Amino acid sequence: MVSRSLIIWSLVSVGLSFIWILLAYFGLVRYAKMHLYSPSSFVEAYKALPMAADDTKVVVNFTTTVTKSKDLKPFINSILDQTVKVDQITLTAPPSVIAAVPASLKDYVAPIPTGKDYGHGNCLIPSLLRENERDTMVIFLRPDYVYNKDLVENLAEKSKEMPDKAIKTPCGRATLVKPRFFGVDVTDTDDEFCTDWMKDKLNVPMVILEGSEIYGSCFSI
Repeated sequence: MVSRSLIIWSLVSVGLSFIWILLAYFGLVRYAKMHLYSPSSFVEAYKALPMAADDTKVVVNFTTTVTKSKDLKPFINSILDQTVKVDQITLTAPPSVIAAVPASLKDYVAPIPTGKDYGHGNCLIPSLLRENERDTMVIFLRPDYVYNKDLVENLAEKSKEMPDKAIKTPCGRATLVKPRFFGVDVTDTDDEFCTDWMKDKLNVPMVILEGSEIYGSCFSI
């Protein structure tokens, strides 16, 4: 009887371990963790990370709306839980949107109100205009996703290999550009989707970073 119970328990343990490995492989463990934990859980480890680039400024930027501003925690957690850190994480949006973001989240991002509302162009235009260094890596992310742990590192490394190309992940959920990739018409926008606007304004080729896994958030953000 003891031997039979031991066999059953061993099989159950193996089954649970397999399920855990399977969930981890498909990113569901990380996905759940990003939703359950507070951003404060990741801050100290984030501060100890190496910089994404030693000789170039790297900025993560995103925009949002008043409706979606309440559900940013999983996204912010996934940016704090990376393999490298960036010089700044910025939220660029009209003042009314920034005012709607929970105060607890403003400790982890730099909210920068736009002087002019560029519509969907808020995703990048203010950041490009604000950066004085023409080679600053500006990584635009869509805040309705939980990003994989090495996303920022992969984008930065690929940019170092191909410094004269813009880089995006499949479906355009993450994009890396530099201010010098755009001309003086960078502010001309008619409220198109950000990715469509960039395609028209870029003066350099755009390449896709293959194999970059991004896990969608269950929030409608």
